[in-house]
Amino acid sequence: MAVQPISRADPGTTLEVNRSTITEMVKPLLACGLLREAAPEQMKARSGRPPIGLSLREESKFFIGVNIGVRRTQVGAALVDGQLLGEESFDTPSESENALAQMRASVERLRGFSAQSNNICNRRQRSCPT
Repeated sequence: MAVQPISRADPGTTLEVNRSTITEMVKPLLACGLLREAAPEQMKARSGRPPIGLSLREESKFFIGVNIGVRRTQVGAALVDGQLLGEESFDTPSESENALAQMRASVERLRGFSAQSNNICNRRQRSCPT
């Protein structure tokens, strides 16, 4: 995982957009709790106005990814730190409606499993065992 927190300027430089664009992109991520702002004193000292850092909230969020291949489709759930919580794979149906239905079902199963696993881990020890 990348070093956190990062300043808003860092992704702006990487993506070649200005800080106001990054601010607009970050607002909904902060509002839904995916990101959090770090206090300026947690950032490395720089000249000028101290940056407000951004970091992912690791304690309760997970991501679901879907890889649709010609022959096989994989669906997986992972924590922000990359720890895999679960995965499923199936033969990719030729009919798009069937493919979407199977992906939706896999995502729902993984969401339930991931949320349950994550909540159990968080209640017991604030982090999941490896």
